[in-house]
Amino acid sequence: TDVKQKIKQTVSSMKETIEKVKKADSIDSLRGLEGIGAKYFFSVFRHSIIQDWAVFNGRSMHPPKDNVNAVLSFLYTLILFRVDAILESLGVDSYAGYFHSLDYGKRSLTYDLMEEYRTPLADSLTSSLFNLGVLNENDFREVDFSEKDDDYPIVENTDEIEDNISRKKKGILLTKEGLKKVIAHFEKKMSSQIFYQPLNTRISYQKLIFQQVKHFLRVLNGEEKHYIPFQMK
Repeated sequence: TDVKQKIKQTVSSMKETIEKVKKADSIDSLRGLEGIGAKYFFSVFRHSIIQDWAVFNGRSMHPPKDNVNAVLSFLYTLILFRVDAILESLGVDSYAGYFHSLDYGKRSLTYDLMEEYRTPLADSLTSSLFNLGVLNENDFREVDFSEKDDDYPIVENTDEIEDNISRKKKGILLTKEGLKKVIAHFEKKMSSQIFYQPLNTRISYQKLIFQQVKHFLRVLNGEEKHYIPFQMK
């Protein structure tokens, strides 16, 4: 079918992009390739969701323009807060990162280290929440951001957290009931276990993130040579 062909072509293009990443000679070129890869990924993401009422017209933020983006942004925020809390608990300065740009008040290292959890935790969970009927159309609301909305948590994007979302746009957010559903399933996902190769055992995602941050610190301190991100297999 046309959909299968499109997905096949997109996978091929992403593989080509990955090969180019290996040859990237600067941070700017690496960031550019990351953007291209994300564009490919989200160009076919809608096909992972079977509900007809679920809307996804490409990644959008400031604010999310549809219900799928509303869930993605909220889950990315939850992951970011979780990674940031672990960094803080280990006494790490989360403002000094590597890949993401260094800006005043921006937790660049947190953004760096959360990247490997976007797909296994947020992207996959978003699809499940729609496909399994956990979320329904009544779990979303249209919001006019020209007015302050104190009921909704900070919305995350790929570059920064901001609590002053563009106030002159309309967007789609989760309702309070929708938020409760997403949070409950996120916590369930975080406590679920997955095989972790470095320890040769199954551990929860919560412990996995903690172990990965400790791995990063060992690399930072010269105790290990290379940082190896978590990969789903």
